Amino acid sequence: MNNLFIYVKIYGRRVRGDTSMSLQKMLGLILVVVFCMFSLMFSTSYAWYSYNNASTKFEVATNNEDVLVSYLRGEYIATNVGVPILKSDVDRYSEKNNFIIRVKDNVLDNDMVVNVSLIDISIDSSLRNSNFKIDLYYQGKSVASVSGDYIDSDTMDIANVTLDSDVDNSFELRVYLLDDGSDQSSMMNKSFKAKINLNVVSRLKTEFTDFKDTDINIKSITIDGKKSDNMPVNGYYKMDYVCSKGSKIIWDSLSKTITYGKGAISKDVCELTFTSDNNYPKLSDMDIGSYVKYVGNNGCSGKSCYGENANYVSDNDMGYCGSSNNKFISNGWRIAYINGGSVYLISGGSPECSTDNLNLDSISLKYCNKDYIYNGECSNSSIWNMKGIDFKNITGTDINNCIGNNSNKLCGYTNDLIFNGGYYWFSNSLYSNNSSIINSNNGDYGIRPIIRLKNNIVVTGGSGKYDDPYTILVK
Repeated sequence: MNNLFIYVKIYGRRVRGDTSMSLQKMLGLILVVVFCMFSLMFSTSYAWYSYNNASTKFEVATNNEDVLVSYLRGEYIATNVGVPILKSDVDRYSEKNNFIIRVKDNVLDNDMVVNVSLIDISIDSSLRNSNFKIDLYYQGKSVASVSGDYIDSDTMDIANVTLDSDVDNSFELRVYLLDDGSDQSSMMNKSFKAKINLNVVSRLKTEFTDFKDTDINIKSITIDGKKSDNMPVNGYYKMDYVCSKGSKIIWDSLSKTITYGKGAISKDVCELTFTSDNNYPKLSDMDIGSYVKYVGNNGCSGKSCYGENANYVSDNDMGYCGSSNNKFISNGWRIAYINGGSVYLISGGSPECSTDNLNLDSISLKYCNKDYIYNGECSNSSIWNMKGIDFKNITGTDINNCIGNNSNKLCGYTNDLIFNGGYYWFSNSLYSNNSSIINSNNGDYGIRPIIRLKNNIVVTGGSGKYDDPYTILVK
């Protein structure tokens, strides 16, 4: 975008009457011009990144007025699912909705990203199945595919797509039931309806911290030799940079954030170069309680393999075992403790509930993944339900000294790895009721698998936060 300059010339001339009034009018005119200047600047797309409350998002300010959208059949896509479709026939027989996005002439010089999502979703419960598919195509190529078993609310993100400023951007959304060779009659003649929602979003998503009165323009981003509109969001990268005025910027490859160093200069222009770095940090060097993206595959089902809690509804309603009045406050897989170079994962809540407290270790085996588990074998030497020894490794206190001892910090109170909001079993006829450890041998309580990982697990991305868990790799 060209820089905008507004010149105000004030010519002196003899005036009659109250000179103070003339001065006020002149100042008023200047204020109007300045106001118009700022209004113009903030109503159009721009590539400067500004300070805001000491922390700001690194983004291009664009909005939906920068694009024109044309729908072939309107914004809604709806179907009564018919017969299952073979993969080879999806192009011919799936329900389709086509739309075109065109970038307006006044912002052709700005690369933009559009987010495609579905809102106002209405779906029959039988279609919440992995064979019910929603595919998005852009310029004839597949860019995203989601399944019905991942639809857990009335909204769903499909994909972010970088638009081509010079041509019509053609999209096609396909909805269908994939034929898996089994009897799928229970899913036929079931209804699905949703509204296609399009939003122009920032083309650069990284957050900045310690931002000190600077406006920095990013001239270019290169990732492994290729130009990019975005910062790396996956993987582990090193960053080099050149700033024309000498500003110092620091890249954190795990959290994907940039921090300005001392002496950052206003209106500097920087070029960023990212290269893949195979010198990954060890997972065992990360903090206790951090979230890890791990997926079991030894008999678990659906999202429970990802550590999602039983009866999970949303991040504001994370599920429960034992009582719906005591819901879990954490979800997914977390680092419980580190011992002997191995990381021990624990479920944030409970991926399933059980009344069979005699076979909790065998139930936990379903959440094994041989690629990551210690010794590479699914056995109770590497994965089990939470025991007294795990309690001690987390709290430093013997569990037998904590039975019935309510709200004791030495026994894990205030530690959400122990008291996570809900009820769950230990593997020795004890359970947690969210404030103390109790003796019991009945109740529909949660299981909490403890998973010992291999010693050579490294972190390839993520920040370890709930919404950005560490991604891992066996090195």
